[in-house]
Amino acid sequence: MISLIRVITLESFYIIVRGPLLIPSIIFICLSSIFASTAAMWGPSEFDKVFFDIELFFFQLVGVSMAISWSVRLLAVARADGSLELQFASPASRSILLLGKYLGVCLSLTFFAMCSLFFLQGLMLLTDFGWLTRYEFASLYLQVLGWLVTAMLAFFVSSFAQPVTAFLLSLAFWLSAMLSELTNLALSEVQGGIISYIIKKMSNFPL
Repeated sequence: MISLIRVITLESFYIIVRGPLLIPSIIFICLSSIFASTAAMWGPSEFDKVFFDIELFFFQLVGVSMAISWSVRLLAVARADGSLELQFASPASRSILLLGKYLGVCLSLTFFAMCSLFFLQGLMLLTDFGWLTRYEFASLYLQVLGWLVTAMLAFFVSSFAQPVTAFLLSLAFWLSAMLSELTNLALSEVQGGIISYIIKKMSNFPL
């Protein structure tokens, strides 16, 4: 079973690598890194913060887009050429086939992240920014984990929905998660401000 999963994973990885999205995505990440470096030059005192924030935004945006696009496209192409029905008719179970294809997407996302990280680190060294800190590396690592979760969701939706519907639903789920996180952060700041105001007033209360 493990050998069968490995074969399906590598086959899916080769399909994605030979597809039309990987190279443009890597080029876009490289250009976004150059843009972030140029924009950060305008504020030398906060170069590290500006550079990393801009790059992290593009890293997240492109990664999520690739996770959804690759997951949806992989099953859409298999349905279009009839190979998906042929594979489902094979001795391998449906769950093994879907797991192998999902692992192929995960392998592709990891490869894309490594290429992006290699260029980002090289650009940081060329601009005398130094090596990535543990915090920055951990932030990028969490972003990649988010891609894998997003790909899992997109893969699940693509298994029963049409490609356009699956793409829009997956994107809507991701946007909902981002909006809920931003709302949570905003509410935390408001609550923190209210608590600080109450504590300040209580400290000034004559006893």
